[in-house]
Amino acid sequence: MSLRVFFRTLTGPLHLGLVLETPMDTRLVERSWLRRWLFAFLTAIIDRSKKRRMDTPGPEEFAEIESCGGTYKLIKQPDGVAMSISFTGTGAGLLQMGIGLDGQHLEFWPSRGIDQRPRQEPAPMVPAFLPTDKLGLYGRQCPDCHTYFRTNGIAQVMQCPYCGIRAPMEAFTTKNQADFLNRQRELWNTAFHGGDDITIDLDQIARELPQNRPNCVPREQAQQYLFRCEKCDSTTDILGEYGACPRCGYRNSLSVLKTHLEVLDQEFKQAEAELKDKFERGQKWQSLLPRYVSGFETMAGDIHSQLLRLPMVPKRREEVERISFQQIRPANEALQKWFAIDIFAGLKHDDQTFLNREFNRRHLIVHKGGRVDEEYIQKTDDNSVKLNQTIRVRNEDIPRLSRLVLECGENLFEQFNSITSLRSRPK
Repeated sequence: MSLRVFFRTLTGPLHLGLVLETPMDTRLVERSWLRRWLFAFLTAIIDRSKKRRMDTPGPEEFAEIESCGGTYKLIKQPDGVAMSISFTGTGAGLLQMGIGLDGQHLEFWPSRGIDQRPRQEPAPMVPAFLPTDKLGLYGRQCPDCHTYFRTNGIAQVMQCPYCGIRAPMEAFTTKNQADFLNRQRELWNTAFHGGDDITIDLDQIARELPQNRPNCVPREQAQQYLFRCEKCDSTTDILGEYGACPRCGYRNSLSVLKTHLEVLDQEFKQAEAELKDKFERGQKWQSLLPRYVSGFETMAGDIHSQLLRLPMVPKRREEVERISFQQIRPANEALQKWFAIDIFAGLKHDDQTFLNREFNRRHLIVHKGGRVDEEYIQKTDDNSVKLNQTIRVRNEDIPRLSRLVLECGENLFEQFNSITSLRSRPK
């Protein structure tokens, strides 16, 4: 697909007509039906990068992913430069940036609609384009922690999924992308000052970048965990499992826990159906219990790290830093004290006692070979076991544990969000 737009030099910044997301000369567009059609057409092009299905097999970790490719042509006109855009590829999309002709200014040009002018720029600016990779995602790099991620969740203000810093979208541009955009700027300057048409081949620019391997045209690099935001539906690829959506800041903590529990639940159901030997079944239940507890512990650890980002006095920070979710009851007491978060909200007393026992049994299984010690008896008041006895996990304990771990995770996540929702979010 292609589009023809027109640039003309006016007093001050450059303006253009018939193009989405950029400063424009509205005198070039006379009919309202044409403005509506053009807006819908260009919006559909940009939105293509968000349509990739999550069930499509992803690349291996750290595999290099090619650009979607594309070209645009700068056509010399008597009073300006016309532009024709064409790009191809599965999941193809273009991220439009504004770059100063002097190379001193870079910013995101988001969708504004026809006849809506952005603020005046300090120097003449022209559009330059970043294509998605073949999976429809853009590579980004945090300006603070310098960690790389990929996403199609683009906003004027973005949030790092790792460290949580919020900054203008252009601040997340990688060095490779900056070189890519700067090469387009150089060609624009040539078009304005020369007399010939110029074709800008995005694939060729990518091949010539020093940080790209030859004969491959890689644009971005797959990370480890691909997730879809439950709030704004953006897709993001990060290192590790836990992170925030770069577009809206909503964390994936609960989603990761649910996925973890679903895998364990399926493993339990399969073992229950296939294992007949009593000893083998007991061994399997004993191996599953610590994994359920660890799933909650790591999810709660992610929330804990975010709570520590909140402003607080030194004494409270010291107390919060000492919270350990290996012991769920003391952890809940601390969260109630400092943040009014109740992990056990809505749980019966028997369920709270059961959870406290299972979390302590996890400690015995992992660190004591499953043998009961005095510390376990003191912390759980479990009268069903004797000192030095090897504990036994019953098959009915596993579904109950799974259900309660999920309820506690939902309580923690929802109450955490009730705190952070009061803070500003990326728009």
